[in-house]
Amino acid sequence: MKITATEQMPILALLLKSLRLSSTTKARKLLKHGFVQIDGQMVVRADEMIEAGQVVEIIKKNTHPRTKPPFEILYDDQYVLIAVKPAGILSVNRENENSKTFHKLVNAYVREISEGRERAFLVHRLDREVSGVMIFAKSLDIQKRLEDDWRNNDKLYYALVEGTPKQKEGKIESWLAENSALKVYSTTEGPNTKHAISHYRVLSQMPGFSLVEVRLETGRKNQIRVHLSDLGCPIVGDVKYGAKSDPIGRIALHAFRFAFNHPVSGERVTVEAPWPKELEGLIKRPRTGSAPAVEVGGRHLPGAGRGYQRYGAKRR
Repeated sequence: MKITATEQMPILALLLKSLRLSSTTKARKLLKHGFVQIDGQMVVRADEMIEAGQVVEIIKKNTHPRTKPPFEILYDDQYVLIAVKPAGILSVNRENENSKTFHKLVNAYVREISEGRERAFLVHRLDREVSGVMIFAKSLDIQKRLEDDWRNNDKLYYALVEGTPKQKEGKIESWLAENSALKVYSTTEGPNTKHAISHYRVLSQMPGFSLVEVRLETGRKNQIRVHLSDLGCPIVGDVKYGAKSDPIGRIALHAFRFAFNHPVSGERVTVEAPWPKELEGLIKRPRTGSAPAVEVGGRHLPGAGRGYQRYGAKRR
């Protein structure tokens, strides 16, 4: 439905008048859920002013997509889509590359279900070898809001590492640089270095291996991989950073949980992705006395402690 404004007025007033609504509740819901566009641009503020001649369109989202997404969706609304990236695919093309990427897959799906009205905008990246939670914005405005609030997000990873850190939990802090071979390493502060902080704790131990939880305070390229290698405990399968074992042809690092403030509603949203099937066989029952097992996405992950929920979007 399209409406052409005949005079200047707030968008809420136009909706009430044109749709003959008896209260503001329905009009505000249309705005909140992204069903209103002015000249093709989504608007969510009720006090947004429109000028005479501007076109307002009321859009109904297609709730029955014609195509099944080729990836798992954890959360999806008018502003944000959160999906599970499998290992082995780039998040986005590097410079001068034109290969299949997860961003392209997500963008194609978003354009399909929105009939070309929406796109997926990249907010962050995961390494090609890493699986787990990735968040996408559906507009440049939402992308910027998510990026501006990035430090308030909670980003949790699980890694199966070789050996066991000397300290069962701690903080890893260093300055990261990248050499000509595109390998990132820890060094002292200097030109072209980036400050990186990771927090870790050992969840459970197995002969020769440990399951480690990592929370990121900063998000630098290869940060977790470098920091765990610095501890003398490279991630299983991460030959680039010193691992001696590679049992399944990928590194055992998974972006498990992501919590963020919704860029429009302000609600705290938490999503969790299940531990991948190909990594299940690497995890054994914890030894007696170690932390209790926890159910993750319907599967038991040893030692993750209390308070972790089944995966899926949760608001609080």
